Amino acid sequence: MTTNNINGKKYIGLCTRKDDNYLGSGKLIKEAIKKYGKENFSREIIEECDDFEHLLEREQYWIGKFNAVESKEFYNLSYGGYAGNSELLKEYWSSMTKEERQNARNWKPHFLGLDQTGDNHISKKDPKWKDKVSKGVKSTWDNYSDVEKEKRGKAVSKSRKKLGSAKGEKNPMYGRSIVCEKNLKWYTNGIDNLYITENTEPHGFRRGRTIKRKENV
Repeated sequence: MTTNNINGKKYIGLCTRKDDNYLGSGKLIKEAIKKYGKENFSREIIEECDDFEHLLEREQYWIGKFNAVESKEFYNLSYGGYAGNSELLKEYWSSMTKEERQNARNWKPHFLGLDQTGDNHISKKDPKWKDKVSKGVKSTWDNYSDVEKEKRGKAVSKSRKKLGSAKGEKNPMYGRSIVCEKNLKWYTNGIDNLYITENTEPHGFRRGRTIKRKENV
């Protein structure tokens, strides 16, 4: 827990390395540190965890215990844990130099052996997980200014451009049709359907589709 010694406002966040100078990576706490100076903040370790998954859960617990997102006495914008994990880790790693990231290797031991497939996924263990994620995302979005929201809404990531899922004129497929360019056609073997380039059908397939009807149980 980081405390602004001038106005008493606090911030709750996780830290995965031994760094007494690390005060937090949230948007508001970083702005406050820049405004007041690091020397006017103090940090208290309120709990230590043995693994990363537990650390995320306990971060969420403490943020909830103090109602830090809703309270005006805290700088927190998200509910932490899995809800704020993506943005939190992005800010956390970006605050480190290349050498610090290379030396820390924080991500590797935490995620090796962490099975999140099938029934082991966090959503299966915690029925409220989806709601927590939704609230975390909404809380973060609601705290953006209208200008920031518009800016983020227009931003198109490199991955979306590459995948062709970007919108409007920024989409590399804007004004084009993958169906027409690749001359895609339906082929079937009476059971399975394939949507592939014309005249590239496997042996036993013919032009057309097989309609699969659901049987009443």
